[in-house]
Amino acid sequence: KKRRLERGPTPEEERGRPDELDRWDIKKKKIEHLEAVDILKKYDKDQARNILEKVLALQKSPQDKFKLEELQKELNISKPKFFALVRMTLIDNDTGPPIVELYSFFKPQEIHRRFEDMYNMLS
Repeated sequence: KKRRLERGPTPEEERGRPDELDRWDIKKKKIEHLEAVDILKKYDKDQARNILEKVLALQKSPQDKFKLEELQKELNISKPKFFALVRMTLIDNDTGPPIVELYSFFKPQEIHRRFEDMYNMLS
């Protein structure tokens, strides 16, 4: 008879459902130096800097941090393109968890640092 190896449940199985943020755990915890290369493949450097500068201005007042959608409309850029840049700045990937989840996962100073770092890399 063949012996069947038993494996224990994964952390996701123990909780009963996959947690969206768990999929990005490694990525989020290990990003210390974001790359501007991917952003420059998809965005004009000046356009990306302009967007990041305006997002950084929103970061200064906590009540404005979720006004990204208003900023996207003000800048007259498509939602997918705008939020892909925000996501790439936060997690170095243009797809992933909703922005609101990323904003609640990271501490405000970490969010600000990532936007500032990317802005400076594009200088």
